[in-house]
Amino acid sequence: MTTFGEQGFLADEFSFFTDVVNVKHGELISICMELNKRAQAFQYSLAIHNEHPSEIICSILFSRVLTTYQGALLLSQKGMKHQIQMLIRCILEPLFPLIAISKELNFVNIFVLSEEHERLKGINKIIRYKERNNDRDDLQELKNLADSIKQHILTEKIVSVSAYECAQKAGLQDYYDTLYSFMSITLHASPRSLEEALEMDPEKVSIKEIKNEPDLEMFDAHLTTLADCLLKAVLATAVIFGVDEPKFVQETIDQLQGFPS
Repeated sequence: MTTFGEQGFLADEFSFFTDVVNVKHGELISICMELNKRAQAFQYSLAIHNEHPSEIICSILFSRVLTTYQGALLLSQKGMKHQIQMLIRCILEPLFPLIAISKELNFVNIFVLSEEHERLKGINKIIRYKERNNDRDDLQELKNLADSIKQHILTEKIVSVSAYECAQKAGLQDYYDTLYSFMSITLHASPRSLEEALEMDPEKVSIKEIKNEPDLEMFDAHLTTLADCLLKAVLATAVIFGVDEPKFVQETIDQLQGFPS
């Protein structure tokens, strides 16, 4: 059996750690796993109409929320706190536009068209890469394409839509200013987030060691936050598809009462 010292979070001995996690947090994990099962079934119950862009984009955004939730549950079993925090930030990326569309179906058109700005950024990055490396293959074609997209943006007055603007449209500015912002600190490896890896002496003067092992701090809060995001995604999707609110939504909300958020 491989140990954490040999293989880190890939070690075989994590089967024992997973048992410990399930003993300590078993009730909440069971609730979250049942929510996943019901959300997965809900996803495949939806009838997507090709003539409704809101349903097509919604389905993709919902699947992104759901699979990110599933990934976070997998990581939680190994006590990978910082990676779970990264996924909390990631789950908000599709959640903001999903809820925004549920509040105003026509917003889907603005959201889709705004991709032209990201497309232009991507092409300009390739152009810069080619110029730095003296690669002239297709360079002029890429510049022409960039000019064409830029002209299209100007002619059609296509606006760029930021994550904050999606959050604002969704009525989730508080989530943006708290969850999204604070979890971004971990995702972007800011010096402030890196400080958590330092084990200091009692006087906070000398570094005793670097911490890189399983951490169950805020385990319940992280899982309830992820569950909350998935529940919001289910509700928004139900609105967009014009179906009744699934019964499991309120049942899960009631079950989560009493757990930290």
